[in-house]
Amino acid sequence: MRSFEEITLKFINIGERDALKTFLINKLDNIKNTDATQLTMICTWLVELYLDKLNCQKEDGVDDEYGMVLDEFRHFLQDNQEFLNPETTYNLISSHGRIDVLLFYATLNEDHERVITHHLQRGEYNKALEVLSKQSSVELYYK
Repeated sequence: MRSFEEITLKFINIGERDALKTFLINKLDNIKNTDATQLTMICTWLVELYLDKLNCQKEDGVDDEYGMVLDEFRHFLQDNQEFLNPETTYNLISSHGRIDVLLFYATLNEDHERVITHHLQRGEYNKALEVLSKQSSVELYYK
């Protein structure tokens, strides 16, 4: 039986990123929830693969496939939120310039301050007020 590392390297070397993503998702399904480090590593790697795929789809102008990948990625983030390190995930998403995904992930994590700050910096005051009104932290009203 081949090791995890051998299999992933083989996919990387032949440029099969979609096959690698599928392999990692299957691996993720077979890892026990008690192995938090391995779950976090694989989930973080999958975030990178999804972001890369989204950027490639955007560049290629394939809107239908882009929408499908974006939906799949959002479901992945929702399903695996507990295994992702928020700061690492924010940094990855930001490094790919994916503000839409960043706001989605921040909302998922109830990081209202990040979402409000984004809207304020863009002059989207009504959106900032909308987010502010939907959260319960009194402290954010005074920042």
